[in-house]
Amino acid sequence: MGRVPVGGTDFSTHPYTYDDLPHGQIDPLLTKFALAKEDLKLKVRKTDGSFL
Repeated sequence: MGRVPVGGTDFSTHPYTYDDLPHGQIDPLLTKFALAKEDLKLKVRKTDGSFL
């Protein structure tokens, strides 16, 4: 059996979420959503297959 994190931080160099908020606040419209810098640099590819 393997483990595949989806939107998790298992393979990150530091802990983070995609919608960081102070404790107790919610953001149902994801107005604070942002990818981590390492996501853009190491994980998100352009349509030609190269990284951003």
